[in-house]
Amino acid sequence: MTTTSDGFVVAVDKPVGPTSFDIVAALRRVYRERRVGHTGTLDPLASGLMLVCVGPATRLVPWLTDADKAYRATISLGRETVSGDLDGVDAPVVADAAARARALSRADVAAVLSRFVGEIDQVPPAFSAIRVDGQRAHERARAGEVVEMPSRRVRIDALDLVEWSPPDAVVDVRCGKGTYVRSIGIDVGRALGVGGHLSALRRTAVGDWSVDAATPLDALVRSPEAARRLTPAEALGSLPVYRPMGRALDDVLQGRPHVSDGTVGLSATRALDPSGRLIAIVSCRDDGRVYVDRGFGAASA
Repeated sequence: MTTTSDGFVVAVDKPVGPTSFDIVAALRRVYRERRVGHTGTLDPLASGLMLVCVGPATRLVPWLTDADKAYRATISLGRETVSGDLDGVDAPVVADAAARARALSRADVAAVLSRFVGEIDQVPPAFSAIRVDGQRAHERARAGEVVEMPSRRVRIDALDLVEWSPPDAVVDVRCGKGTYVRSIGIDVGRALGVGGHLSALRRTAVGDWSVDAATPLDALVRSPEAARRLTPAEALGSLPVYRPMGRALDDVLQGRPHVSDGTVGLSATRALDPSGRLIAIVSCRDDGRVYVDRGFGAASA
């Protein structure tokens, strides 16, 4: 099976178990295409939406990776693990943590969740793919090293308590790039004084794309033609649109800066040709000119 000249993006509903690399490897086999890349890692114990770029569409990965994400997470209180998830080794907590966790009220949990909404400094878990001194943190942690993880500034837009069934809090999370939901579980548990970890995690949205529109991995492998293929323009649907005409269209195709007509802002914008095909990612600079941040060229004849 071959890709189109621009490639495409597939919305996959990842099951619990496979790694993100396993999903990429499966799609390489399905589409017989070496150039396949995902747009945001999901842990093996997590399920949900992965946008996977195929063929030339792998050029979209940086912009799709930057998109906001949404998750439904189950934070189990009364036990903390070093990895922040269900399979991790226990970390020390207070002796009566389990009992104290079950005694918490819904209001107690909701009040602490609200403290983590906004821009916060977050320490990623040591069992993560972040590089520390040139090596993956999880590789060093699994080798028995104590890894000091640097904090990072992240943005959490919402932490909504959907269900409280002591000691489990089901939470809807909306957040920006680079946020570790496992760290949210650890931090909330510590703030409540009982410890916490994630016992379930499902990604429900990436940008404007919902998991409801995704194809389960097993169904895609059985019947690749059943999965919807998003064009590059569709996949970046959350970005604003610029439709250059005449000389401006030529300028975009040739990668030349040109004077803005006022419709392009400072943020990344999709430049579409008259047929609706994505030809570039552009943005306006302080000098009032439109610059091509990434060109995708004219359509093949």
